[in-house]
Amino acid sequence: MFESFNRYKSAYQQEHEIDIADDFTIFDSAVKKQARTFKSVIKLDKNFHTYIHGDRNLIEQGADENGKFYKIYYKEEN
Repeated sequence: MFESFNRYKSAYQQEHEIDIADDFTIFDSAVKKQARTFKSVIKLDKNFHTYIHGDRNLIEQGADENGKFYKIYYKEEN
């Protein structure tokens, strides 16, 4: 897979006459902005908070005719 990417990168660079760096800097502001999408506390309405510690793939967000909602899936209740 790595070799396939290198071939694609090389062909892309030649076709577009550009050079793509092998490494790059990640800015703290970009990391902070992305971190906002991974909430550890879901604040709903004025006084309802849900704390998330675990697999966020078990939470589904949606909306229907009644309003917005979260579905929370779990394996066992403690």
